[in-house]
Amino acid sequence: MSIIVEDGTLVVDAESYVDIAYADAYWSARNNEDWADADDVVKEAALRIATEYLETTYRWIGQRLQVKQSLCWPRYVPDGVDRDLRIIVNRSIPRAVRYAECELALESVLNGKLDPTIDLQTKAEPDGPVSV
Repeated sequence: MSIIVEDGTLVVDAESYVDIAYADAYWSARNNEDWADADDVVKEAALRIATEYLETTYRWIGQRLQVKQSLCWPRYVPDGVDRDLRIIVNRSIPRAVRYAECELALESVLNGKLDPTIDLQTKAEPDGPVSV
């Protein structure tokens, strides 16, 4: 079954922001063989898992273009820019979202699940009489 990709036109039942070819090109440009070694069934599953992670973990600025659209993007962003003042064109999927999906999909391929390895732990450091 082919993955259904959101391309900015509010695709019914979309389940990913990128297709295998996009992810292949992304990882090829970064000389990553782990992604290339996976078969297409595994890649599609990983892209679906990555999209689901993005959809359930993050709150995005703006609002969906339609209440019943499948995924959070595309969105209407009132000021037309994100928090870093990058222009967001309505009906587009930001490159950062597509790149994030590729990164998370590789994590899923490598570990058989999605448990990002980003270290979010804080460490206590003394600051005079107060410990921060």
